[in-house]
Amino acid sequence: MPERFFISVIFLSLLVCVSVSAVYSSDDTAAALEEGKKALRAGQNDEAVEIFARLIATKPEGQVYYLRGLAYSGQGNHRAAIQDYDNAISLEPDRAPYYFRRGISLLKLGQHGEATDDFTVVSKLEPLNAHALAFRAKSLFSQGQIERALDDITSAIRNIPGNPALFKLKADLLSAAGHYAEAVNDYNRAVELGGTDATTFNNRGVALANLGKTREAVEDLNRAMEAALSSPSPSQLPGVSGSPW
Repeated sequence: MPERFFISVIFLSLLVCVSVSAVYSSDDTAAALEEGKKALRAGQNDEAVEIFARLIATKPEGQVYYLRGLAYSGQGNHRAAIQDYDNAISLEPDRAPYYFRRGISLLKLGQHGEATDDFTVVSKLEPLNAHALAFRAKSLFSQGQIERALDDITSAIRNIPGNPALFKLKADLLSAAGHYAEAVNDYNRAVELGGTDATTFNNRGVALANLGKTREAVEDLNRAMEAALSSPSPSQLPGVSGSPW
């Protein structure tokens, strides 16, 4: 009997040690947070998820749930990301980035109505947030609400009038709606502002082709191929990875 008791005590002690090693002490949380952010910036999403999970086990905070959500998003695991953004919002309901990133994950899953709601919250918290307006335009357009989408893109351009990516987004929307002449005008403006990526030239070429301007369309498609060889990255909104379109 004493031997069994002794073994049980050792076993319980080992469990306690394992549990303690799985989390951070309060003195190490700041360093661990920076370590997780560094992994996230480096695209090491698996490592970042593990670090933030240990931080959450130590002290669950909105920021850490949000950061782990970003890591899950980087993995393409948008359902897990949404759960973390939900937790972050429940703890800090007035943080616009939490709604913004949840909206992007919802878009990735095709949940356009809920994404629209999140981008609307961001617009209320940060009325000048052009990124939220641009992404809400995407979700609205996917729901067939073309005029509202155009209103959002136009408002975003008013907020950041020198951004070529916003003019390209508006042109893409107009072209998809069949307004090719207006789309070409906005593609032209995007190019004037420095938006010389392959997709801008390609999409302007498609719009020109639909207007029957074959020579100009071919020239743009050639420009698109040259741009793709020299710089494969598409035009993006500053501070947002990936194209919203």
